[in-house]
Amino acid sequence: MCLEFSRPANPLFRFLYDLYSLYIMPFIGQLLTGSRTAYTYLPESIRLFPSPDELCAMLFKIGFSQVTYQRRTNGIAVIHIGVKKKDQAL
Repeated sequence: MCLEFSRPANPLFRFLYDLYSLYIMPFIGQLLTGSRTAYTYLPESIRLFPSPDELCAMLFKIGFSQVTYQRRTNGIAVIHIGVKKKDQAL
């Protein structure tokens, strides 16, 4: 089981999430801590991380079976679940 941040599936919700994470959160971080950069890393890393479908394909490729995922909070968080035999190395 793996919990990852992801991009929302709904276009309107994704727009609002992007607005918050790319502009509002860094602005507030700058005001409160003096560091805008510290609040831009997470949104940037989320955009670079594989999509839920891509991660599922990667997990299948390295030997996991029964790989599924569940979107939470309209896709902001995604729970990936897969089964790997104990005797198989990653």
